[in-house]
Amino acid sequence: MDVRSVLDTSQRRRQGVLVVAPHPDDEALGCGGTIAARCAAGHTVAIVFMTDGERAFAEVLGIHEHPTPKELAAIRRREAHAAAAALGVPASCLYRLGLPDSGLADVAEEALRALAQVVDGLARVDELFAPHPADGHPDHRATWGIVEAALDRLVVTPRVCHYLIWRESQRLTPPQAAIDVSLHLSQKQEAIRAYRSQTTCIAPGQRHPVLPGSFVAPFAEASIERFWLRQPR
Repeated sequence: MDVRSVLDTSQRRRQGVLVVAPHPDDEALGCGGTIAARCAAGHTVAIVFMTDGERAFAEVLGIHEHPTPKELAAIRRREAHAAAAALGVPASCLYRLGLPDSGLADVAEEALRALAQVVDGLARVDELFAPHPADGHPDHRATWGIVEAALDRLVVTPRVCHYLIWRESQRLTPPQAAIDVSLHLSQKQEAIRAYRSQTTCIAPGQRHPVLPGSFVAPFAEASIERFWLRQPR
């Protein structure tokens, strides 16, 4: 299948772009360059963070103190604001739902109500970026289920682009869309670096980061971001 570009919106009317991230850092890794490109083209980008990612150290590293989950949540919120600023997204366009990290599937109804309230408050949503339904992380899959339910409530269906963070299956269909983000690669890299809690060691005695360099590098170095397009129902 030929990869189709979805970048050519700079000459169209101003678009409303919504990015839904299960955790702070997913937006920078999955579509950071695209966010920067959309902002540079004059489009309005809003980012919704479903969780604060407070369980990352506990779940991945077994660290429950220094920082505690509550402390890590505060750190990641600050990082999210710094990353968004690097990409060109103002703080007023960031939405924190504060849902439980590693437990989104258990609060799907609450999450749907919270997300729908955000969407209802946006002027327009012409394009939406959300996790791939087959992403390997359960919070990512749950996020897509919540987003899909929210989409059913919209009068106008936006173009939906799926980004993939945790690939577990090699049987996925090839991406159908590609965005050249080479002009914004430095912004994307700055945004990824803003998430120091995930890419470096910040805790006493911590031996390795949550996200190893070998995992982060393909995202940080990609001048082309690829997406799967949701087919209209």
